[in-house]
Amino acid sequence: QFHTSFFVNGNYFVREKNQGLRVMINDSLTTIKTSEKFSTTGIYEMLPYEDGKVMIVTKNKGIYALSDPFNPEKTRLKPIMKEFTKTIRDKEIINAVRITKQKWAFGTWGSGIIVYDKRNNNIEIIDKDAGLQDDIINNLFIDNRGILWASLSKGISMIPVQTPITFYNSKNGLESTIEAITRYRGHLIAATHLGSFYLSFRQDLNTPVDNLSISPYEKMKFFQFPKIVDECWGLLPYSNNQESLCLLYTSPSPRDL
Repeated sequence: QFHTSFFVNGNYFVREKNQGLRVMINDSLTTIKTSEKFSTTGIYEMLPYEDGKVMIVTKNKGIYALSDPFNPEKTRLKPIMKEFTKTIRDKEIINAVRITKQKWAFGTWGSGIIVYDKRNNNIEIIDKDAGLQDDIINNLFIDNRGILWASLSKGISMIPVQTPITFYNSKNGLESTIEAITRYRGHLIAATHLGSFYLSFRQDLNTPVDNLSISPYEKMKFFQFPKIVDECWGLLPYSNNQESLCLLYTSPSPRDL
């Protein structure tokens, strides 16, 4: 019984239940050596990988690299991205797409999109909290501009995954008009009409963001400085040989953070 099929690097592959992974050779399907594990483990995506290898993506049983599928003596199946798959082991991957040579997006059933950059082992979670209409990802597609498109159970979303710009709004804790921003003690500070806020993964003003130990599922948001609820109009970092301050211009009078 055929489960899924893929066309990768000019070759046609079929995952057949109780048989494993098969490849089309001379108009016939031939079972690939070392692919027996896929007789009971489903394959949900196959993509080009480095050095001519093929990436095999399972739902929750890891990611593999297949080399030389046409040469029985050299065919190898090797687990890859072990730390990444360990981090997302409780997520169900049902599709994937290659963004660049070292970057992939994985669509899940109920957990949104997981973007993994192999160059720096960076993981980004794109889900309803980040603006998606739904967390069930039926399919993914990269267009010729490098924009990621996601077919969801509720509509279609477009995600500019290649842009270096991040957008923050009320979902991230900013509820009012922003009058000024600055960096101070490792945090991004925003002065608004409802007070002053700092950007972090958690409510910890004393630890710079870069020094926090976080999981990829923690999202950055703005937290309000305690007791500062007045209108804020400006920010000015100040330091001398004795201390470092950030002056905050508020109504009715200035104060320091």
